[in-house]
Amino acid sequence: MMLTAWCVLTLACGSFIAYEWFAFRASTARNVASLASVIGATCTAALDFDDRKGLDELLSSLRHEPHVEKALVFGANREMVGWYLRDGTTPEFKRPSLDSEKPLFLDGKLIYRQTIFHDRSKLGELWLSVDLRAFNEQVRDQGIAVGVVFVVSSLVAYLLAAQIGARLIGPIIELAMAARKVTMTRDYSVKVLPRSNDELGTLAQDFNRMLSEIRRQDDELRRVATDLEARVENRTAELEGSISLLAATLEASGDGVLVADTEGRIRVFNDNFRKLWGSPQGLVRNGATEVIWRKMAELMVDRDEFNTRLVEIAQSADAESEDLLQLLDGRYVERQTHPQRNGEVMVGRVWSFRDVTLKKEAEMEIQRAKDSAERSNRAKSEFLANMSHEIRTPMNGIIGMTQLALSTPLTRQQKGYLETGLGSAQALMVVLNDILD
Repeated sequence: MMLTAWCVLTLACGSFIAYEWFAFRASTARNVASLASVIGATCTAALDFDDRKGLDELLSSLRHEPHVEKALVFGANREMVGWYLRDGTTPEFKRPSLDSEKPLFLDGKLIYRQTIFHDRSKLGELWLSVDLRAFNEQVRDQGIAVGVVFVVSSLVAYLLAAQIGARLIGPIIELAMAARKVTMTRDYSVKVLPRSNDELGTLAQDFNRMLSEIRRQDDELRRVATDLEARVENRTAELEGSISLLAATLEASGDGVLVADTEGRIRVFNDNFRKLWGSPQGLVRNGATEVIWRKMAELMVDRDEFNTRLVEIAQSADAESEDLLQLLDGRYVERQTHPQRNGEVMVGRVWSFRDVTLKKEAEMEIQRAKDSAERSNRAKSEFLANMSHEIRTPMNGIIGMTQLALSTPLTRQQKGYLETGLGSAQALMVVLNDILD
């Protein structure tokens, strides 16, 4: 606690001194810049008319600024045309090398350069040198005052911390010892005697109430544990009955059923699966999962497709699949798979296999009959198309030639014969269209 107070005081005092230091520099720079701007504006006329006497009189007004120790005015040709020195001596007629108009703090002095313009034309420069000793002494005095405040505050904080610590440490140590005893012995009957009516006394009372509540909950927990054991025994018996029912249902299924976990390991399969694939039940008990899958793949016509499909299903947890497997012995097996979930969590996968060889052979026989009927239908269509071409072409020739003959000069008897033949040909064409189309 004392260390925290000391750190806070140090940070506060240091921040105050740093702020005062930078504020002093910024304020001094602004004041000097304002003074230089005013003097530069008043010197404009004297520089413009080369009035050195008037310029000296203007600069002599700086004697009212006790901190200004030097002021130099240079013309446009960088020749000194006026000056002011607080000690009354003559300055060196050499222009300083400072090219920037920013304030320069150097050796306890502030040097500032102000360019003098008139109608955007440069007339010269004003240089000011300000003695910072008085300002530095003021900052030093403030630092000493802050240091005294820091020492006094630290002493007061130490005395307060010692007094408060004496009142806090004893009760807190007693609480810590009681907590350690409870942790080691699990004895929640331990009590702490409140020694005051303040926050520490309230803390001791709350600690006692907490232990009482923990003791009550511990007793309740023991009671619940005893009840839970009885419930677990009942649930175990119910679960065994459910497992027995599930096993009977699995064996009663007409399909070959296989159950695998999320890693692809086979957990159980029914007797129909064993008969369908010839897998002994002992393989499952011995954990020979890979042997079962490999034995199934060896019976496939397309072994690579079988293995590839297994990998695809394993990579998609929610995949549901239904396909047809062709075995080397001529059998066809319908395969279905669905994810097995416990609530929202996937715990495995159920595979169902059904021998559909008879169904597949019936479908194939139906397909062969359908293909035969379609071939007969195509042959009939081809015959009709050929007949249509072979019969309609001559009939169209007869009708055409008869129509051409009717357009030539004919006797009434000839014309009657031809019209009768044309009508008969057209009637025959209608009958042919009805038959062929």
